[in-house]
Amino acid sequence: MNNIFKNNKESEGWKLISNNPLSITKDFEVYSFLEGEERIDGDTLLKRDKIKYGQEDAEWLLDNQELLKDYKDFYLIFLGTVWEGSDGRRRVAGLDFGGRQWCLRFSWLGYFDSDARLLRPRKSSDTKVLGSFGDLETRVLELEQKMDKISKFLVI
Repeated sequence: MNNIFKNNKESEGWKLISNNPLSITKDFEVYSFLEGEERIDGDTLLKRDKIKYGQEDAEWLLDNQELLKDYKDFYLIFLGTVWEGSDGRRRVAGLDFGGRQWCLRFSWLGYFDSDARLLRPRKSSDTKVLGSFGDLETRVLELEQKMDKISKFLVI
């Protein structure tokens, strides 16, 4: 049995398919992975995500929840660890804010929408100062996409 995880799913009959070791640091950012879509399937997202933080990273963040205080509205996905559940479906770790604290969940590798986010290292210490602008930029892009959809229904 694999002992690298605090929450080892092998004890529930799950099979570990892939795992990237712990690599996250306190200097990360959360970002939207959508590129004009309303949602994305898990296989496409696996190809798109270059960093792929895994379950060990999610468990580390659970021990350091103060680092996640600005992201309570999002479901954070960790694609670096893929499990096959006892039902045969592939699952990945995710962190969800449950009102008082963050909880580790395992999501079916199906579809993810605008409520979900990925994490990546910050590019440099300069971006730390501008981190909130990156979040604002993401939100503006999401709102522009919604406006484009609404404008299709308007007669000009």
